[in-house]
Amino acid sequence: MDKRGNNLKRLLAPRSIAAVGGRAARNAAQASLEAGFSGDVFIINPRLEGMGGATVLADIADLPIAPDAAFIGLSPAQSLQTVSALSAMGAGGAIAYADGFDDPEQIRRAAGEMALVGPNCYGLINCLNGGSLWPTRHPLQRQTKGIAILAQSGNLCINLSISQRSLPFSYIISVGNQWVVSMADFIAQMADDPGVSAIGLFMEGIPDVDAFAAAAGKALANDKPLVACKVGQSPLGAELAMSHTATLAGSAALYDALFERLGIIQVETIPAMTECLKLATMWQSTPNRRLAVVSTSGGDCELAADHAATAGLTLSPPTMDQSTRLRELLPMAAHVSNPLDYSNLLWGDEASLTPVFMEMLRENYDAALLIIEHPPTIDAAPAFAEAVAATQRALLAARDAPGVGADVDVAVACVLPESMPEEMRRRLIAQGIAPLLGLDAALAAIGALSKRDTALAALAAEPAPMTLGLEHEHESTARTYNEWDAKEILAGFAIAMPDRRLLQIHKPDMSGLAYPVAVKAVHDALVHKTEAGAVVLGAADEAAVIAAMTSIQKNIANHNGDIMVEHFLIEEMIDGAVLEMIAGIHRDPVFGLTMTLGAGGILVELLDDTVSLLLPATSVQIRHVLQKLRCHRLLTGFRNGARGDVSALLETLLALSAFAEDWSGRLDELDINPLFVLAEGQGVIAGDALIRARP
Repeated sequence: MDKRGNNLKRLLAPRSIAAVGGRAARNAAQASLEAGFSGDVFIINPRLEGMGGATVLADIADLPIAPDAAFIGLSPAQSLQTVSALSAMGAGGAIAYADGFDDPEQIRRAAGEMALVGPNCYGLINCLNGGSLWPTRHPLQRQTKGIAILAQSGNLCINLSISQRSLPFSYIISVGNQWVVSMADFIAQMADDPGVSAIGLFMEGIPDVDAFAAAAGKALANDKPLVACKVGQSPLGAELAMSHTATLAGSAALYDALFERLGIIQVETIPAMTECLKLATMWQSTPNRRLAVVSTSGGDCELAADHAATAGLTLSPPTMDQSTRLRELLPMAAHVSNPLDYSNLLWGDEASLTPVFMEMLRENYDAALLIIEHPPTIDAAPAFAEAVAATQRALLAARDAPGVGADVDVAVACVLPESMPEEMRRRLIAQGIAPLLGLDAALAAIGALSKRDTALAALAAEPAPMTLGLEHEHESTARTYNEWDAKEILAGFAIAMPDRRLLQIHKPDMSGLAYPVAVKAVHDALVHKTEAGAVVLGAADEAAVIAAMTSIQKNIANHNGDIMVEHFLIEEMIDGAVLEMIAGIHRDPVFGLTMTLGAGGILVELLDDTVSLLLPATSVQIRHVLQKLRCHRLLTGFRNGARGDVSALLETLLALSAFAEDWSGRLDELDINPLFVLAEGQGVIAGDALIRARP
């Protein structure tokens, strides 16, 4: 571990704390004292006379030791001086609370090897040893192990610290602008921390994708689940993320691809994130999770079915044998299905519900979700509360019964998040049952967890490259390669092309051509040949080829008089394709080289059916994203049609990934459209190609 890494470790497990500044700094020191921090606490404020439990000093130079952690609640100019002084004396880390800094390099130089968090960050709550640096009072209790939150929003950190979601926290950290210590640095450190069970991420952008990928890979290897809520997905959200943190929000599709590759659970809302963090720490990892839902209400069951579909969950019905046995156990009014409506006739009947739940969990399912509401307190409706408790006891007994046991994960959800009081949540957690607040958030969380578990199973089958390593800053101007040159380059990577010939208009050697043919102008400046009238299809003989070349020259002269075309690509016509696709590679400012696949030809704009893929890519990843395309059904023999040559398609796309790696320092853009997918066994052929690259 490097020196800054060691200093970050000191920041997260401090034995001494210094708070520098006025009210915010005093509050930060008070937060540690109230949490029972056992180390030294210093406050540097020349106008403060004293504070119980802390040593008050007039100047940083008066510190008797270099503190492990510090909170700096000063103006930007004063903060810079304080950062330099702390770094010079060998302090571990510091929170730069203030906003308004102009120069990232200035604060980086001042910090040196110190682990500086921020600037523009709210602070750090440490529930493991109480060494918090937090400028307001919070209600969180000490823990021996819990969930860490890393957020690019101080206000979200405040909201989570006062939430009533029954999450045991180890840390809540506002990372701010990440000018010195990044979210990736925290993840890498927490991957080795025995006090951290899972990590929740509220993200606006990723400054360094490679560092983030390496840290996430470490967390994955150490079985520390990551749950991410990525904002900036909409155009307006991306604009706000830019203005808020000066971090590129990036493409939503590429973030999806990155999270899937790294085994990160992705959610869209904060309620889904909190509930998913519970499940990530309490449930087992089960690919293609089979979920059983049970309720006393038909309305609840219908809601659950809708929310499950939105979350991408398939609620498979009970087996025929299960259905038969359940009908014997249930009243006539019950509806045997999944979700299972056991009817209000069994409301609170523990003796009758236990065998019903046992039968539902005995086979076919990996997890069970009971939907039930609770009154605000037991005293408010004691009979209702006892019925709820009896139903939960039946679920617990079914889970622990012989033949069910530890293979089934269990959760209880309420439709309305406020319908599960704290005493109920505590009781469920003590019994190993996840309390989920809000049915929509509960099923979104289960769906996100299931998607991640399936992705992890795919990674285990064929590990993905974890280091992207394709970002590169270009200073020179890119060149556009014409279609002939581009195809010659790609042919060297075993990408199949039509039979072709390059002709010069003054010496057209057309001997041996197999008609009909396509005639295309060849010029580096002709990026979009169709719009310039630079393509003629189906030339049936030599005279038609000559006429096509003459016509194309006239079209181009009318389109752009500066382009003089003397060379033409004569190419065989490709007929009978099962599917015309587009395969493109472009350099993203955040992710480097990425691949886009989708319906091609004239369908590109019409269908808008594309998926994105990070590079380099494996065959498992490519196959997985292809199955997301609506046009993929055409490759599988849609309506008794011919099946496409999927094997050849995979080989071609792997070859494109290899080309991107080989040209990673030069390539800006590649476009193949159409990419003809022929019938099974007949191959895949690149119909057109464009390359933009640096020398």
